[in-house]
Amino acid sequence: GTKPGLTAGGASPGLTADGRVILNQASAVELQRLPGVGAKRAAAILALRQRLGHLRRPSDLLRVKGIGPRLLERMLPLIVLDGNVERPP
Repeated sequence: GTKPGLTAGGASPGLTADGRVILNQASAVELQRLPGVGAKRAAAILALRQRLGHLRRPSDLLRVKGIGPRLLERMLPLIVLDGNVERPP
């Protein structure tokens, strides 16, 4: 079979086809593609996701230390919650 974590075409399981970060599936490395997210903040997002089971809305990210409304605004166009759910326009 294929290696775990690699889908056909080498796309990452934590990214959509158009390159947005899937919050509920992304790894720490993928989360670091977001503005203002480095290793420490990515780890905090993963910890939050684990604690909640899954993120229910983008504003859950505001619970992460250092992510405020302005940074969330910049992230919104770059994130989706789940890979199979497209955000309505």
